[in-house]
Amino acid sequence: MRPSLSNCGARTRFSILLVCATMLTLVHPAPARAHTDFDGSLPIDGAVVTTTVEQIRIAFTGPAEPTGEGFVVLAGQETRIPEQVATPDGSTWVLTFDPPLAARTVGVRWTVQAPDSHPINGSFSFLVDIRPSSASSSSAVESPVAAARPPPELESFLDDQSGGPIAAAKLASIGRFMSLIGALVGLGALSFAVVVLRGPEADVKSVLFWVRRMGALLAVGAAIEFLARIALERSDWFAVLYPSAVADVAFSSLGVAILLRGLGGWLLSAGATMHVKDAREDTDPVLVLRELVPVGAGPAPSPVHPGDVGTPVSDPSGHGFSHREPYLRRHDQAWLAQSGRPAFLGAAIVLSSFLFDGHTVTEGARWFHAFINVVHVSAAAVWSGGLMMLASVLWRRHRRGEESRALQLAVRFSVVAALALVVAGIAGTILTVIVVDNVSDLWLTSWGRVLIAKVLLVAVAAASGGYNHKYLIPMMVEEPNERILDHRFRRAVTIEAVSLGLVFAATSVLIAASTQA
Repeated sequence: MRPSLSNCGARTRFSILLVCATMLTLVHPAPARAHTDFDGSLPIDGAVVTTTVEQIRIAFTGPAEPTGEGFVVLAGQETRIPEQVATPDGSTWVLTFDPPLAARTVGVRWTVQAPDSHPINGSFSFLVDIRPSSASSSSAVESPVAAARPPPELESFLDDQSGGPIAAAKLASIGRFMSLIGALVGLGALSFAVVVLRGPEADVKSVLFWVRRMGALLAVGAAIEFLARIALERSDWFAVLYPSAVADVAFSSLGVAILLRGLGGWLLSAGATMHVKDAREDTDPVLVLRELVPVGAGPAPSPVHPGDVGTPVSDPSGHGFSHREPYLRRHDQAWLAQSGRPAFLGAAIVLSSFLFDGHTVTEGARWFHAFINVVHVSAAAVWSGGLMMLASVLWRRHRRGEESRALQLAVRFSVVAALALVVAGIAGTILTVIVVDNVSDLWLTSWGRVLIAKVLLVAVAAASGGYNHKYLIPMMVEEPNERILDHRFRRAVTIEAVSLGLVFAATSVLIAASTQA
């Protein structure tokens, strides 16, 4: 029996639920808040002080430990290392100089790490304009006079990108972004191959191709981030050759997370081997999920193609499932998941890496927060990576001039996406309660504004998904052979996938911005 549009009200409410769940998920500012931020300095950036400077204070919004170069000062033509570096509370650092700083131009460059081992770095400068009447004073008094433009040598010192900690931090951010893409798309593609995809063997091969490539990207990204972390810790690119430097990073919380991601990526790449079976042999996971999520895409439509068969579902649990898989062809194939055990082990290892990374080691009840974070990442991967595989399969069939069978994919994936979005929304809400201290950070900081842009991009993806669920799928059920509807669905899915790709880019900007002052 075909679903009608009479239950449009229920679908509308469910679409609203999906959009709200998605928004709650992405209001969670974990990528930005996972780093301690620069709070200010004394003297302030750009100040003119009228005395010699014995002390410089640098404050951060949370606990911070010097790493790499730590604190380096350029006074005139001379590079100065503080005589003493101390902190009264772990978040404010006091640099003491003997003799005091008396040069006209002073630049300060700093590199610290947050409690979760993520590095941040930055710089500031001020001018020392000693007046004869106050030359013997030991306190730094800031003048309201605007600071002059720093000389070229000071600008070069502050903006130094060649082989220093800033370059290492940027390389680590690149590696982390590669790992982010590899993890989300790779895990999502793996779940898509197991749960959603039923069709020609070539489609199964194509999706597994992406699982392997994303696993390789994840492993390479983890290797880049790990090596960059070593260089950042020692402020020396050759430190990767020192066993002690490698061990220092490997046994840190962040180092464990990176190594787990690298190992998991390698197993994903090596373990997603190509073995298929008749799609009618086992209980269909989508039908099981349909029982768990009755508010999904509605009842399975009746077969309409001459080659379609309604597949009876075996039910060893005795629950009496009565649905039939929609639009299953007699020669359709499914991936033999048992052949990919190393890939599933790799996925589990990748997810376990989030137990040792970010706020899970700094905020809230340690293991409860870690568990919710893993659930959050898993659900996000199922939605985002699965959606990209959906778009990939549709475009692959379109390019080859094959029948798109868009309705089958739409019905099957909508059930999976519905569950993933609800779970991600609940987990994201819990994480937000744990992490967020001040909501105003979302609009008062640069990373907060980037985060708002990220949320808007997700809203576009969620709106596209709501359009598919509310309008396109019911229309496709009523007119399953209408090609214009297949075209609209493919276009809507592509817009949704591109929006999520931009979300990944926004996340990388947040991570990169978190390493800057």
